[in-house]
Amino acid sequence: MMERVLGKTRLCEIIRQGFLVVGLFALAGVVLAGQVPTGVSAAMTWTAVTPNSGLPAGGQQIKITGTGFAGIGQAFTQVSGGLANAAAIDTLGNLFAWGSNYYGNMADGGTSTSASAYPSPIQLYSTVTHKLGNGSGAVDLGADTTIINVESGESWVGVIDSNGDVYAWGRNNDGHFGNGGPTTNPNPVKLYDHTTGRLGSQTGTSNYLLVNPAATMAKLSAGYDHQLLLDTDGNIYSWGVNRYGQMGNGTVSGGSSSYSASKIYNATIGKTANGTSIAAAGTKIVDIKAGALFSLALDADGNVYSWGSYSSGRLGTGATAHVGNPTRITALNSPKIVQIEAGDDFGIALDDQGSLYTWGNASNGRLGNGTTSSNVTTPVKLSLSFKAVDIAAGRASGAAITSSGDIYAWGDASNGRLGNGTTSGNVSTPIKTYDASTGNIVSGNQNLAPAGTKMAQIDSYNFNSGNPASMWALDERGTMYAWGNDYRSRNGDGGLTSAGSNSTVPKVLTPIVPPSSAITVTLDKNGTPANCAINSIKTTEITCTTSAHVAGTVDITINNAGTLLTLPAAYSYRPPMGITGITPRKGPIGGGTEITITGQSFAPDGGDAASVSVVLDPAGQAAVCNVKSVSDSAIVCTTTAHAAGAVAVKVENSAGSVVENPVVDAATGAASKGFLYHDFSLSLSTGGSPIAYTLNPAGQPDGYGYTVATVTTNNPTGYVVEMAAHGADLVCQSDGSLKIPALAADGALDIAAGNGGVWGYGVVPPTGTWSGAVPNPPNTWRKIPVAVPDEVANTSVASATSGDKYGLFFGTKVNFLQASCNAYTQQIEITAVPKV
Repeated sequence: MMERVLGKTRLCEIIRQGFLVVGLFALAGVVLAGQVPTGVSAAMTWTAVTPNSGLPAGGQQIKITGTGFAGIGQAFTQVSGGLANAAAIDTLGNLFAWGSNYYGNMADGGTSTSASAYPSPIQLYSTVTHKLGNGSGAVDLGADTTIINVESGESWVGVIDSNGDVYAWGRNNDGHFGNGGPTTNPNPVKLYDHTTGRLGSQTGTSNYLLVNPAATMAKLSAGYDHQLLLDTDGNIYSWGVNRYGQMGNGTVSGGSSSYSASKIYNATIGKTANGTSIAAAGTKIVDIKAGALFSLALDADGNVYSWGSYSSGRLGTGATAHVGNPTRITALNSPKIVQIEAGDDFGIALDDQGSLYTWGNASNGRLGNGTTSSNVTTPVKLSLSFKAVDIAAGRASGAAITSSGDIYAWGDASNGRLGNGTTSGNVSTPIKTYDASTGNIVSGNQNLAPAGTKMAQIDSYNFNSGNPASMWALDERGTMYAWGNDYRSRNGDGGLTSAGSNSTVPKVLTPIVPPSSAITVTLDKNGTPANCAINSIKTTEITCTTSAHVAGTVDITINNAGTLLTLPAAYSYRPPMGITGITPRKGPIGGGTEITITGQSFAPDGGDAASVSVVLDPAGQAAVCNVKSVSDSAIVCTTTAHAAGAVAVKVENSAGSVVENPVVDAATGAASKGFLYHDFSLSLSTGGSPIAYTLNPAGQPDGYGYTVATVTTNNPTGYVVEMAAHGADLVCQSDGSLKIPALAADGALDIAAGNGGVWGYGVVPPTGTWSGAVPNPPNTWRKIPVAVPDEVANTSVASATSGDKYGLFFGTKVNFLQASCNAYTQQIEITAVPKV
């Protein structure tokens, strides 16, 4: 692919240094760094602000959605496509990327095994924050630093900044980084430091090359398993795998070992790594291209060099063996070559007259010479009806942009990679797929861009036969297009695909506009404005971070290069969220307690219960309190189960969170903050409550029963043990039997019926014995209203693990009329409840 700008380097300096800037003179209107393309901004509208409130101190990032925020569109200067992802640089020197993150090649600090984590472009470097990467390992490149070159490889990405330093991230399994580091790098790793001249590992004593004197780097090129690097003095460096000599270090390894960086061409003396002279002293290399298993280089005089695998004739020198040293392709000696491209197993060269030359594997028509077979071992000039200004070589296809701004393509049409509307077949000579004069895609005469829009740059991923190919292009305005197979969403059009769908014709990527001083956002209340610092701008979305402002509702004003849009009362500066009360402050460990939390600023999203969460004990065993209703001053929720003890209460909403930590009052037992889960249990020696006992009036006028009740609780205020009786009216029949109706549901008992019967109970230690009608030791019978539970014990306990035991005796005295009846059964219910 072609780079038309080298960061901050001025055009005159590029020419003086001998760097190639193809198409800069041939295409009117090509965007240079710092330029903003012309365009008419559409009318702005807005639909929502999320979140719509924040603290008076500011610092809240908000998102404004709508339309027309970036009418000028995105302006890119370079695009580079990889195996499953792609990246681009914009006019301001920001970096964007999209596609798979399988090996951390999106620099977000983590890896994802999903097919594609980012189906649309995201910003990886901002000239505002000067941070490279979006994870915890993001690197600060320093103020005024821009990205000048990007290369997407086989699941990794590398960049060069305007300081001349090199960074990379993603997969490092074949020594892609040349630093001996880990195989996966989800954060940017520095590969070259211009201040020290260290290339490769920046620590330790191995896996690095010391560039002396320290140089600044200009261009990076990624092969399948080797990499090339070009510095501003025209020297070449390489690292990676050298099984076919593709590193160019003078050897042909034949193995698959990974190699650290080495200098393979010295421009000062015009010699290669093994001392072979290939050019006059002082001859600079101005372009490099790493293909699959071979490499190409172009010097300032227009000479082309190749090295690596000779298979399929890809070296263009007629070699019949692998070559480990840069070797001049003598067939490309006139006229002057100005651009080179290395495909999977073929090469393309462009001369200063707009002519094209191809060599290598002719399968699928990828050479564009009218055939689909017979390898071409030395370059052959193509017969063309146009003059080319930019070229791309893919897996099995080629493409060119003409001086008129049209796109021509040839080769394998599968997966839509040619952009001609088909997904099969071979095209052995170049065909037009985009017409700049009309702005239409030739297939079906479909509109793509305004009439007269010229294409300026084209790129394609050029190897790995296991994955279908895609192509990317930029027009003269900096607008980006993609077509071909959307493998792991590398086309960047917003589609999330696994195997990849096919786009048979070019389509526009969703515009993303970087932070720009052309757009400002202010928040204003009664003439008191506050700035909202812009983080990113898209056509349909602006994100910005609020600064401090007095509390209250404010308008938002967007100023887009003088065009104003006011969002009335769209945002509220609210006091910090706080909790003032929790009622009740305790409940059982099984949950089910409905509590009300009072305070302020609970409902930044308008009282939506789904937007607020309440968690009990957020620092330990978290239990959710299910929210039933929310207002700005109150939340009602129901507790779920939790272990016994005092816990913190955490309220969280879209504006933040607040926590009340537990403090249990020893006197009242309440959690003065937070919430108390109490554990309460009652066990009876007779097997539970209620219990039953039998009276036999014929043999024993007094019926009684006995049980041991054990109470365990962590409730600091203690508990109450209660007893009640369940029975029914008793009627003696004429035959002397006793009629026993069903037990009354209300617990009422009438066994005396005015005949002197007595109900009562006594309490003694569990070791006491029963003697006659009263407990021993002596304890007065207590007559109770049987319809209402009577209090047996009212006490406190020292801790949750202690247990109090009570011997409970109960009985009924029957009169002489009942004594002649048969035996009957009564139920006694014993309960224990926490003391309030």
